[in-house]
Amino acid sequence: MKYLIVPFLVLAFSPFAFARQPASCAEWRQADFAANAYRQAAVNAEAYGNFVLSPWSVANLFALLQTGARGDTARGMASALQLGGAEPPAPDETAATFRKAHTALASAADEDVSLELSVSDSLWLAPGFDVANEFVARARRAFDAEVRTTKMGAKGRKAINAFVAEKTHGRIPNLFGPPILDDPLTRLVAVDTIYFKAKWKNPFEKCSTYDQIFHAPGGDVKVPFLHDMRTVSIFNLPECAVLCLPYRYDLAEMLVLLPSPSNTLADVEAKFSGSWLDRFAANRWTGKATLALPKFDFSSEHDLTKALTVMGMGAAFDPVRADFSGIAPKLFVSAAIQKANITVDEVGTEAAAATFAPMEEACIEEPPRLFVADRPFLFLIRETSTGLILFVGRVMKPVPPRKDAGSGEAAVKEQVAAERKESEEVSETALPATEANDVEGPKDQAISPSTMKNVVIVAVSAIVLGFFGVMFLVVAGVSCFLKMTDKWHKLGGSNLGAVLQWFYARIKTFACIGLSLLALWLLLAGVAAMLCVHHMGARVLFLVFIPFVGLAMCLAGVLMYLSAVAKALQGDNMVGQVNEYVFKRGISEFLKLLADRSGMSAFVGIGLALAGALLLIGFLIVI
Repeated sequence: MKYLIVPFLVLAFSPFAFARQPASCAEWRQADFAANAYRQAAVNAEAYGNFVLSPWSVANLFALLQTGARGDTARGMASALQLGGAEPPAPDETAATFRKAHTALASAADEDVSLELSVSDSLWLAPGFDVANEFVARARRAFDAEVRTTKMGAKGRKAINAFVAEKTHGRIPNLFGPPILDDPLTRLVAVDTIYFKAKWKNPFEKCSTYDQIFHAPGGDVKVPFLHDMRTVSIFNLPECAVLCLPYRYDLAEMLVLLPSPSNTLADVEAKFSGSWLDRFAANRWTGKATLALPKFDFSSEHDLTKALTVMGMGAAFDPVRADFSGIAPKLFVSAAIQKANITVDEVGTEAAAATFAPMEEACIEEPPRLFVADRPFLFLIRETSTGLILFVGRVMKPVPPRKDAGSGEAAVKEQVAAERKESEEVSETALPATEANDVEGPKDQAISPSTMKNVVIVAVSAIVLGFFGVMFLVVAGVSCFLKMTDKWHKLGGSNLGAVLQWFYARIKTFACIGLSLLALWLLLAGVAAMLCVHHMGARVLFLVFIPFVGLAMCLAGVLMYLSAVAKALQGDNMVGQVNEYVFKRGISEFLKLLADRSGMSAFVGIGLALAGALLLIGFLIVI
């Protein structure tokens, strides 16, 4: 039976992206590392089986650990990761290289809210286990790593699995089970996650999806194919044709590497390297093509211990030879395991991976071209501005997406909530006393610190302006009310009476100031609400912004009405004048008086107050 093998998208930097780096950065041949990791993982994968791998997740995790390695251990890890030259890079050089990668990925995600691309690193320490302050500071600074303390065993598994499920939006709800972390010598667990979700720049029509034959190695199978005719870019190489499918705003792209009729997938896999990928640009063809691409959805689990050992990282896994003295004495890596999955459909791509490593102590218009991926092919996804390869994989036998694909986040929300209480027992005191207070808990990846800072600044400004605006309106309104009801004499010559009379004499000025401040408040509150809506949904706008708008409209309307009445009924006994007009001359005479002496301000005020009241009543009814 033939299988469609899809290598997991690899997140990496292309060689040219790091050809000229400042001295503080190490050269990283990421595409070469991705190719080596893919080939070694394929050796241990099921023959002719689909599999997906995230080389970025592996590289990011072990680069973090490499900054704490020394001697032959650091040299072997750098060689396996394709970092530096003959000698391993200094820890700060490795950190600077991956800091730049993190920054590039964060920038791409910030440019398009529909592109969800998040990576995370975390270090989970056994209670009482001390690690070097310098290593922790570098991990947090360069890798945004979270450092936490947890009991190993069942409690540690629950805490880490809940953390990973949340970071991968439910696509990896259970990273590992027993007997992982049951060994009493386990001192530290390093975990890396990546989550990717993007929409095609040109989505496929669902009505154009229909079954088609895929020529798998073990025999033909009928699976759903995406179909379309569009202008695309295809790279022509002797071994294969490479289809480029961009995501929205060209921030990332998927490359589908379809072997030529005279070559097999194994031939293409053998060519896979950084220098080979660099040849793509020189062989670009752009024109109309008829596309047929299978939908697929599958997951993989890889024990990377043997693969990384073959690549040169053997010392890190050897209890005798391992030297992680930059972290703590007598540590070695006891395993390296990754779980990954991917879904490709009409809308776009969703993929996630989590890797963990427990450490123990010891021009002319041509006819449309055909690109029909109806036989095993290789694919990779990369960020376009830097050439970072996010995922790489192969498809031997397409597995159509499940009807509930993408619902993993909802499926684990209940599990995460149930385990959150127990996870809160996780201590923040893993570091030595001088660093303990700096350890951060889990961060909400949905809203970045810079965005939250902007929201807080705008919201505080809005609160201050709103407070002073309301105070101006309230004082002016109170002074106007006292004047209308002839209550001045009760205040006598008190300071409060003098202040209110002073306000009343300038009621128009203060009313204008108050209304202006409220207008600025509404504007800033709206900006803050919109910033939150982008990250936390429209419910924030409804629950926070709408009631304050209604309250502001009511206050402004009441003040405008009182100001209009005060202007129309000049004199000391305003209440008597109102009674005379309403009960003796009639309401119509009173309204006519307002219209003649105060223009439309009274009626606008009444309308604003009623509209605000209706908004508040509607809000209360809805909630």
